[in-house]
Amino acid sequence: MSLLTKEDLENLPKLYETEEEENPTVQVKLFHPLGTATWLLTEYEPETKMAFGYAYITDGELGYIPLSELEKINIGGLKVERDTSFKPMKLSEAKKECNL
Repeated sequence: MSLLTKEDLENLPKLYETEEEENPTVQVKLFHPLGTATWLLTEYEPETKMAFGYAYITDGELGYIPLSELEKINIGGLKVERDTSFKPMKLSEAKKECNL
């Protein structure tokens, strides 16, 4: 199962395309329904399934996010999900909206 839609793949900049931006646009929000784990994706490389963005598990930081690893997570029968109601917004706004 892919966490990204065809539209996501079209809208997400490739890795390093937004590295000069202080406040890049988050295109996709992923989360695990059993906790606070949240991933805000700003870039993605389809060939390697590697994303870049803000990851919050117990603390938050910018970094690389291997989507192939997120797709394997299964806790209590629940997997990482894509927030279908999330609208693209600047990282600073997304962190506030998600209380991160």
